[in-house]
Amino acid sequence: MPPLSSFKISHIKIVLSSQGSRKKPKKYQYNIHVGTPIIAIESGVVTALGWNQYGGWRIGISSFDGHRYYYYAHLRQNYPYAEGLEEGSVVTAGDVIGYMGHTGYSTKENVNNIEITHLHWGLQLIFDESQKEGNNEIWVDVYPLTRFLAKHTQPAAKVEGTKEWVRTSGIVDPAVEEYEAGIPKEMRTPVKEDSPENSSGEGQEPKTMQQMQQ
Repeated sequence: MPPLSSFKISHIKIVLSSQGSRKKPKKYQYNIHVGTPIIAIESGVVTALGWNQYGGWRIGISSFDGHRYYYYAHLRQNYPYAEGLEEGSVVTAGDVIGYMGHTGYSTKENVNNIEITHLHWGLQLIFDESQKEGNNEIWVDVYPLTRFLAKHTQPAAKVEGTKEWVRTSGIVDPAVEEYEAGIPKEMRTPVKEDSPENSSGEGQEPKTMQQMQQ
């Protein structure tokens, strides 16, 4: 699934990383209107959510096997995320996860410090622990992938009377069902101790975005 719903991409801007081409060769920013829904490219678990002084309001989603990490940044001021999204949430490919904005480049939270509204997204490959952070990180050139995904969009519809958008068609992803069933257990992503998933008893399964929206 593409990072945006079936909205037209008006401009693609290539951004060379300041850290050099070996580590993070290219990142792409997609310019479009504030509030445009952003959808999950692959099913997975939300492992990062909140403010980053460079990326603004951002989302990090890890694949169930832990080998792929998706990064979505510069989300909307005041209302960056889909309702109910939190660390530990399980998302299915095509779910609306957030909304376009131009936050970031500020140590103060919730600041629009970027002139152009755009989505910044990246894909990191992780084959062992040493590649999660540091000089061994592997970031994929996502331009060819984005062009391919643009041909396979997931439509989204506005929820009347709210700022929310939701996908218009559901899918059953066996990977989501397997994860929720705890198979395999060693691949489960730990949930933060203070998250709602752990507040009502041990062993409770993470909620999917579709369950939260019911």
